[in-house]
Amino acid sequence: MHTASGSNSLTLGWEEAIVEFSYHLQATRAPQTLRFYKNQLRQFVKWANENQIPFQGFGKRHLDRYLAFRQGNGISPTTLRHDAICLKALCKWCARNDLLERSLLADYQIRKAPAPARYMPPEDDVRGILEATRNYFDPPQNPDIRYLPPAKRIFHRERNRAITLGLLDTACRIGEFLSLK
Repeated sequence: MHTASGSNSLTLGWEEAIVEFSYHLQATRAPQTLRFYKNQLRQFVKWANENQIPFQGFGKRHLDRYLAFRQGNGISPTTLRHDAICLKALCKWCARNDLLERSLLADYQIRKAPAPARYMPPEDDVRGILEATRNYFDPPQNPDIRYLPPAKRIFHRERNRAITLGLLDTACRIGEFLSLK
């Protein structure tokens, strides 16, 4: 449907714009990407319709309001980032395809989600790992190890202790650590 001014831009609502964008995603992206965008945008459209936010006038302050609304509902920072990325991609695509005159989100800065806290094992667990590494090569603690010659037991005990300490200290994956030179 063309606007009354005779321009090539379509007068669409949120649902129609998302349907058009979905066709593009279906043609160019993997099915799980399409599902991701549809899920994020479906939640947004509900909010936009409830708050009477027009498709043609959607801008930075509206996106800020939406993200604040979602944050108030306990949505994680990573999901908020995904919300912003999806909406910015939708507006960019609509502007490129003459569904919007221009994207009002073109220079919107999406903040990075903070990195989640990493699990740190308790000191007792670390001590237990080091003790188990040492005890594995101790014949009174592990009788089956007595069949390994004493020199090999000492070598493997010290090597495994060094590897375990290195893994604990650097948080490397085992493959990364073993490939160190």
